[in-house]
Amino acid sequence: MSTENGTNGTKIAQNREAEFLGRITASVTHELRNVLAIIQESSGLAEDLLAAGDDAGGKRSDRLVTTLSTINNQITRGVDLLGHLNRLAHGPDESVASVFLNQQVAQATALAERFARQKNVALHAEPRSSELASNTSPLALQMALAAAIECFLQHLSSGETITLSAEVFDGAPTIAISCRDGSGNPPSGLDDIAQSPCWATLVELTDNLGGRIQIDKPAARVRLIFSS
Repeated sequence: MSTENGTNGTKIAQNREAEFLGRITASVTHELRNVLAIIQESSGLAEDLLAAGDDAGGKRSDRLVTTLSTINNQITRGVDLLGHLNRLAHGPDESVASVFLNQQVAQATALAERFARQKNVALHAEPRSSELASNTSPLALQMALAAAIECFLQHLSSGETITLSAEVFDGAPTIAISCRDGSGNPPSGLDDIAQSPCWATLVELTDNLGGRIQIDKPAARVRLIFSS
């Protein structure tokens, strides 16, 4: 019976990982299609401006510079997204690895940005000057951060902000997820965040990582605290 339960647990974990990777891949590829569409539209405009030649006031030249800047920004965005997706895809390569939390925070926010934007919620990474590391599962950590972000999104209103940052809390490497309203204050809608449908998943993933969760309701902050 215990072997059967263990096998079922492994299958559930594998299915959850596959579902997570599929969901993120679908989101990122959708974003990349938008990137390519903007580049295509902007390059067409650049061709038209070049074909039109110079004008006396230099307005076409200014528009061309702006258009080329848009293309460059979108190329950078696309490269960054592919880099984050590639690192996520290699997450299962090692069950446990030393990971830098600043990098994990940047990756999680980049991969979840589209989900936040759909609710008109801003999602930011706030890097720290000191690089904290933890020995953990890279994929499971990304899944935990995605679950935490999802829990916040289920309770936030349009115009609010979620910020992820790495810090030391109680002497342990920690990722803090906090939110603010449009005035920069902690919103009051998070009192029942632990009743979110995704909260049980977040707790399970954090437990499996050997970590713990601390909720600071007055500050609208959740901390995922890990071993070093």
